[in-house]
Formats: sequence, C-alpha cells, structure tokens
Amino acid sequence: TNCNDATAQKYLKATRYNVESALDTYLRKHTGINQPSKTETKQLNDIFNTAAAVKTPKDDDIMQIDGTMQYLTDLGLDLEKAPVLAICMVLGAPTQGQFKRKPWLDGWRHLGVTKLQGMQEYTASLEQKLMYGDAQYDEALFKRTYLFTYGFALTPPSRTLDLETALAFWDVLFTGTGQTWALYAPWRSFCESKTRGVSRDVWNMIYDFSRSVKADLSDYDEMEAWPVLIDEFVAHCKGQKQ
Repeated sequence: TNCNDATAQKYLKATRYNVESALDTYLRKHTGINQPSKTETKQLNDIFNTAAAVKTPKDDDIMQIDGTMQYLTDLGLDLEKAPVLAICMVLGAPTQGQFKRKPWLDGWRHLGVTKLQGMQEYTASLEQKLMYGDAQYDEALFKRTYLFTYGFALTPPSRTLDLETALAFWDVLFTGTGQTWALYAPWRSFCESKTRGVSRDVWNMIYDFSRSVKADLSDYDEMEAWPVLIDEFVAHCKGQKQ
C-alpha cells in the first residue's frame, strides 16, 4: 500500500489496533478503489451464496449454470443480448454459465456496487452503452466485450471456436447491437461456405477490419498482417465485383 510506519500507526491507533479496519480505512482514503465495508461484503456474499446454492455439483465458490441463469434473469438481462457478455466480462466469468466467487466479488467491488438493485441499475445501463448510435454508446466497452467473448465462448479443451458458435456470437455482437459494418452479411455468408472454425486471430482481427477498412475495400492493404481467411474474403468480394 506504500504506507510508512508512522501512517500505519496512525490508522491502527484510530481503529483501536484492528488491523482489518485500519487497512479498510486507509484504502478508502488513499486509493481509487472502492473498498466495501464488512456489511457490504456480506451483502455481496449473500447474493452470491443464494445463486451458488442452485447448483450441481456442490461448490460454494462457484455459481453453476442453473444459479447463473437465475442470477442473470434477476438482473433483468436478456440472455440472448450483448449486455450479458459485458457483465460476464466485468465479473470475470471463466466460461458460459459460471461465475467464480473472487472475480465476481472483485468486479462488483470495483464498481462500488453491493446490492441487487445497484446491480440491476448497472446492467440496465449496458444496453445503451453497447447500442451503436445511442448517446451513451461506449466503443471501448464494446471492444473489450468483443475480445472477451472468444475465450468465454470456447468449450475446453478446444482452442478454436466452431463456426456455428462464432456466428451466433457475431450475430449478438454485430447485428444485436446495431453495428453498421456493411460487410457483415457477406462475411458471415463467406465463412459459412469456407470454414468450419474460427481462430482467435481471425476473431480479434475482424474487429479491426470492421473498424478500419472501407466497405468498398479500396483501402485494404494486403501487405498488412491480416489472417489468411480475411485475405481470401477480400479476394472473394473483389472477384464478385469484376
């Protein structure tokens, strides 16, 4: 914490040498991280415990699929829309249908949210932040959510996303958020005819491609380090125009 002995003694004395209380007080005053009180931490754990109790197999530190689905529904989220992906990213979900206690707690602590109502209000705001064209649209949040989704959607031990799953998540992220990438439909159709799986490199670079390359492909530079599948897509599109 970069706290010297004199400062440590000051906070320990003020809290009657309760180390935990002293640390909590110091962090609240000297860091930008919202450190919840014991009561607030208990509130968070109670919410997690309620959802984690709906589970098979039993693991007190993991919210399994049934509890996760109920929790997301309690937040007012549509399970088929992008805000679900965003909240899973914020809360460090390791895979679909699961939350682990520590990253879940850390995520809400970082946001300063400790009650279900606050969680509902935050998740409601994600709809506007991810809807392209909305006054509250947040491109940085969209990008983080997009890049997170690949690993989140993978089914271990696979390291490549099967095409059906990739297309489903692309639909959520591009079509479902009102993105205006003119080449999305052609790209989707091309993938259906040319590949059975999508690598992380292709997934990540499609974000850059959708943001940096014009719809007529006039500024596409083949010398840049684009994945082969994207090069082939561009060649396919240009061939159709001839």
